[in-house]
Amino acid sequence: KAVVSTQSGHYGRVTYKKGATVLAMLRDVMGEDNFKSGMTDFLNTYKYSTARYDDLLTSMTKFSHQGAELRLFMNSYILQKNYPLIKVEVLNDRKIRLVQSRYVRESGMVIKNDTSPFNYTWHVPITFKTDSMKYSTDKSIMMSKKEKSTDCDSALIPLL
Repeated sequence: KAVVSTQSGHYGRVTYKKGATVLAMLRDVMGEDNFKSGMTDFLNTYKYSTARYDDLLTSMTKFSHQGAELRLFMNSYILQKNYPLIKVEVLNDRKIRLVQSRYVRESGMVIKNDTSPFNYTWHVPITFKTDSMKYSTDKSIMMSKKEKSTDCDSALIPLL
């Protein structure tokens, strides 16, 4: 069951922006070619009918090397409100700690009894890009817990 419905009054600009962001992340996680193949399969399969969220996942996982992880990634965004705020702490010149929390705009609104099937934890694809005078590196990870520490392949000090 999706969190947002057209009857709830929450369907609008934020929903479209979140959807576009999730699809862009999905493309990055799957790779351009696999993403295009999955979307083509989905659109061709349901072109004259109604599709559901699970139908999209089925098409996309056909072209993914990590089907179960792809479902967890997508579910953490589609079946849960809001989106994550990632804070980065530099522990030393080659190690960082990432901490995620639920982003809620400060509006003065009090949120009571607001629960989530994922405890407001998202599967966040993160890519580190480091560039030194000698070489550049990319490192990609999937952050799936509230906190994650990771080593960087090259020193962070020049980036600060």
